[in-house]
Amino acid sequence: MKKTTLVLFVTIFAATAISSGCFSKRLQAAKANQAAKAENKGNDDADFNAREEITQTFTLAPDSEVEVVGINGSVDITTSESNKAEIYILRLARSKDTFERRKAHLSFENNQLKIRGNARESSGLWDSITGDNELRTRITLKLPRKLQELSVGGCNGRVNIGEIEGGLEVHNIGGKVTVAKANGAVEFAGINGKIEATLAKLDKEGVSIHGVNGNIDLKFTEEVNAEVEMNGSNGRVNADLPNVKVEDQKHGRYHAIIGTGGPSIEVNGTNGNLWLAREGATASGTKTPTVTGKVLKTLSE
Repeated sequence: MKKTTLVLFVTIFAATAISSGCFSKRLQAAKANQAAKAENKGNDDADFNAREEITQTFTLAPDSEVEVVGINGSVDITTSESNKAEIYILRLARSKDTFERRKAHLSFENNQLKIRGNARESSGLWDSITGDNELRTRITLKLPRKLQELSVGGCNGRVNIGEIEGGLEVHNIGGKVTVAKANGAVEFAGINGKIEATLAKLDKEGVSIHGVNGNIDLKFTEEVNAEVEMNGSNGRVNADLPNVKVEDQKHGRYHAIIGTGGPSIEVNGTNGNLWLAREGATASGTKTPTVTGKVLKTLSE
């Protein structure tokens, strides 16, 4: 009887263990599946069933200013020799009511074109809880190449900018910033992502970069005569250009004269590597960072 009871107990224990193991595996699989669904839900637009499209065209003079601000999504800007500004805004939301609470605004007066993607018409409890998660915006612009200034700010997504002749200011961006070619004063500030920019010619006001979390790649189409000043930065500097004279390099500081000197390239408070090269050079990271044949130290060392 005891032997039978023992066998029965062992059988029940084994069955329970196997069942528990199977259940545990199923539970883990279910959790993994749920996590995958949650990730996909955040990455695609499946839950954003409401759709709003805005198209408009303006005629701009060469001294016009364009400002794009407050975009929870990507911004793509191309340019041409035309004097037309063609605007296409795609807004996606979970409910059409969101479009009433968060309207897109376009205004053009005194040669100033302003595009605001997510202006709050009212701020209730639900808006405070959900923030910008209820609305996604994608802006596509075709602008004249010649402008007085182009400013893009407050965007939670990548920003792509074509060739621009005039001042360029890009600030408070949560994503990668790419500039095909800039011919004018350039400023980058508060960028959480990599910066890739080609500079056709250094403006007398130079280049100002501060508060960037990501690598910075600057390429030049012409011979470079500039002064590079970098402070409070954590990363490496690769000045892959001829005639570079390093004046100072230690404890997060880097100072160099390129060519005969000239406009300043100021970099402050960045977390990432700085790469300076001629247009067409291979991507940063594929070559050993050097200046006049010497490997540079990490600035934070």
